[in-house]
Formats: sequence, structure tokens, C-alpha cells
Amino acid sequence: MELHPPPLQPFLLLLLLLLLLLLPPLLPAVPETGGSWQCPRIPYAASCDFNVEYLVPSFSAGRPVQAVATYEGGREGSAVFVATRNRLHVLGPDLQPVESLATGPAGAPGCQTCAACGPGPHGPPGDTDAQVLVLEPVLPALISCGSSLRGRCFLHELEPHGTALHLAPPVCLFSAHHNHPEDCPDCVASPLGTLVTVVEQGHASYFYVASSLDSAVATSFSPRSVSIRRLKADASGFAPGFAALSVVPEHLASYRIEYVYSFRAGAFVYFLTVQPANVVDAPGALHTRLVRLSAVETDLGDYRELVLDCRFAPKRRRRAAHEGAQPYPVLQAAHAASVGGRLATELSIAEGQEVLFGVFSASRDSGPGVGPNSVVCAFPVDLLDTLIEQGVERCCEPPVHPGLRRGLDFFQLPSFCPDPVSRKKGPSLVSSVHMLLLQH
Repeated sequence: MELHPPPLQPFLLLLLLLLLLLLPPLLPAVPETGGSWQCPRIPYAASCDFNVEYLVPSFSAGRPVQAVATYEGGREGSAVFVATRNRLHVLGPDLQPVESLATGPAGAPGCQTCAACGPGPHGPPGDTDAQVLVLEPVLPALISCGSSLRGRCFLHELEPHGTALHLAPPVCLFSAHHNHPEDCPDCVASPLGTLVTVVEQGHASYFYVASSLDSAVATSFSPRSVSIRRLKADASGFAPGFAALSVVPEHLASYRIEYVYSFRAGAFVYFLTVQPANVVDAPGALHTRLVRLSAVETDLGDYRELVLDCRFAPKRRRRAAHEGAQPYPVLQAAHAASVGGRLATELSIAEGQEVLFGVFSASRDSGPGVGPNSVVCAFPVDLLDTLIEQGVERCCEPPVHPGLRRGLDFFQLPSFCPDPVSRKKGPSLVSSVHMLLLQH
């Protein structure tokens, strides 16, 4: 006798169908014939846990940071140096404090760097604002220069102690009998701002220095706008007779050059400045210039300048002429680095080339305008060099266009290209008249 299961009741069939519809599928749906299956999109918010607290190394200096330098010595250890007003901090790789050095106020009994210069007085008393903090690669050592003591510098050799780096007692880079108010090779830093890039040549270190000047600073201890100084082998100061340029006295009161950034790329050292666009109408409209010096020849015979022009235009208008684009002439900050493949493709350059990135604003106060408050422009360094060389050829190589000015009237007497007489008397200063335009 064959047994058959009883037939399902209608309400049981309905219950099973409801369960199948409500339960999530255990297996992904099978794509239709000829289609392709893709992973379902996961919202970005679902892939991150915003409740996780990340602990990162930090250090509080207690006051505004004025300069930072880093040293990576491999087995000798690494360190971060942080300078504030009247204080120099040494930090370990995890930003833990290692030691601290008093750099001011000048004339105070607790100033440790002042004591390195012997019995004073060495200049008017006052707070020390950090102007220069760079690594000297030969020793190696840290070089610090402040706004007090007429801008003199100090050398701090790096000494490993266990897993941490410490600073040896500071050495005052100042020779009293070699420095005078009208000629002071050891007066390096200006209280109005100074940038330094150190270049190692053989066993010597050359300091490429750029300082902002006015009438009071220029007459007090004779700093220079741009100079190339060599550190003495005995670390007693800087060698005299260095190459230098300064704003001519008649323009010091009105023509201020602010040095914003400095870097070395290949065979050249570069400075970026913000300065009045016209020496006659100064102080008036500002623009940004690139200064180029040879890192091989330690003189100013190849001093060159180039005006940078950064403009912004919406994407829909970038294919049109740039006349309608808004200019952003005032540099706020900059950084130079080699670029990867994706960015190199966008800039139409080879991967690994050096590129200068600058943040520009429309005015000094970055007030609102028709576009954004600031934009970023990228300048391939090789292209900058090409434009500089083209400007030199236009000025110095025949045929020379009549009436073409050599420029740089704030450093030299007004002259026209090629002007071979002036070139024999001093450096062949040339300001390239090309305007490099790269849009945001």
C-alpha cells in the first residue's frame, strides 16, 4: 500500500512565500545571460569608524613656532628642532622633548647662546626671534640665527647620546675684530626676515642668504639683500669679501623685498620673493618673482630673476584665452618636490621632475573677489629655467631688441641690453621679462 503526503493547506503555502520574500538572499543573484556581476557599492561612511581615537605624536611649544628643522642621521639618530622666541627645543623622533636651549632675551643672564660670545655687551638688549634654522651637512651641525645680537649665528654640533641626539655647547659665529658697522660679514640675519639655503662644496659649506631690508636695518649692521657666504673652517664666523647685492639706498625706504621660500634643485639655488611691481611707484601693486643663483659658482655673476604669473579661470573657460582669468600675484607659501606619474601626466612633464607649488592670493589681505581667496599654481622647474635662459638670450645675444631694459633697477642703475660696459664692472644682472602663466 503506497502512502502519499497530505496536501499542504493554502495558508501554509502563503506563509512559506512570505518567509522567502522577507528573508535576505543567502547567495548573490545570478546575473542574466551575457551580463557581468559587480560587487555592490558600500557607502564611504560605512567603511570607516569615526568613533576611533587616533593618538599621534605631538609637542606643544607654548608659544608660536618660528622655525623648524629636521635631521635624519640613520644609526646616529633623528631629531626635530623647533625654535620659538628666546628658546630652541630638541625633540626625538616621536616628538618627545630631549633638551631645550635659551636663545634670549639678549643681555639676560640666562641666555645660553649669548654666553657663547664671551663677555658683552654685544648689541642692544631684546627678545630673540628665530630667523634661520638650517642643517650644516659637513660636520653635521645645526645653525641658528636670530633677530638679536646684530643677526649673528650660532653653530650647534650634533652629539648622539644613546638613542637621542643632543646639541653640543653653542659656538658663536662672530669675530669681534673682523666686524664693523659698515662691514660685518658675521651679521647674517635681518629682524625683518631671512632665508638661508646651505650648499656643500667639497669640505666647505656656503650659505645662500636672502634678507629683507629697510633704511634702519641696512645702516645698523650692514646686512645684504642677497649674499653667498662661506663658513670658516675653524667655525669662528664667515669669511670676509663675500659676493652680495643690496637694494640701493635711494629705494630702501619704499622698496621692500620679502623673501618667502628658498630651495635647491640641480645646479641652482632659488628664492621666491614678493615685492612691488614697479620701483618708481613703490610701494604699490605687488607681484611674485623667482630668483635663481648658481650652486656651482659661488658668485653673483649669473643672478637671474623671473616674474611668476598665477591666474585662475573656471574649468569651462580654460580652453579660451587667459586674458579674462583673474590674476593672483601675491605668493603666500611654496614648496618644491618631485612629482609622481599621475601629476606629471597632467602637467605634461616626465615623472620625477621637480615642480614648484605656490599658494597665491589676489592681494596681501586676501580679501574676497570674483574668484576664490587663494589658488595653487604648479611650475615645473625645468620650464622656469628655460624661460630664464630665453630672457638672457633676448638681452645679451644678437640681435638685441632696441630699448629692452636689463631690469633690476632696485639693485643697479637703469640700463639697456646688452650694456657690456656695466657687465664688466659687476655681475651681469638680468631680469627675464617673460611672464609664466599656469592656471589653477
